Amino acid sequence: MAQAAFVPGAEDIVIPVVCRHHWVIQPANGPESQGECQVCGEVKSFKNHVENGSWGDIRLNPPTAIDQIRDQRRSIMMDEQEDFEEGD
Repeated sequence: MAQAAFVPGAEDIVIPVVCRHHWVIQPANGPESQGECQVCGEVKSFKNHVENGSWGDIRLNPPTAIDQIRDQRRSIMMDEQEDFEEGD
């Protein structure tokens, strides 16, 4: 005996709503900041630090030759500026 196939009607179909969040995060003031999605209003906590982050650590990012040249030029320019001001 053949069974009738169930064909869902429009009211039987559930489409999940997936938000493409657009977070507005409060300024850093402590280890975490609260963010709220401008689209759906969801609230989430965000860390204000990156564990094992490497930027800004001079030991992990040694100065390059360009940095050293820039520092030397800056020092020479400052010396020249001081000599000029003393000559007034």
